[in-house]
Amino acid sequence: MRLPTRALRAWARTGPRERAVILRRAFEILTACGEQIARIIALEKGKVFADSRAEMPTGQA
Repeated sequence: MRLPTRALRAWARTGPRERAVILRRAFEILTACGEQIARIIALEKGKVFADSRAEMPTGQA
C-alpha cells in the first residue's frame, strides 16, 4: 500500500493548473486510442465491440 499512498500524496501536492494539464493529456490519449482500448475491453470482458466503444466516453467500460 505504500505506492498508492505516495501517489495520492504527490497528487495532493500538485497544483490545479498542473492537474488540469495532466488530465487533459490523459483525455487526449484516451480519445486518440479509443478504438484500441475498446477492442481490448471487448476481448477482456467478453463484451461486444460496439458496446465497449459506446461505453468509452462515459468511463463505464
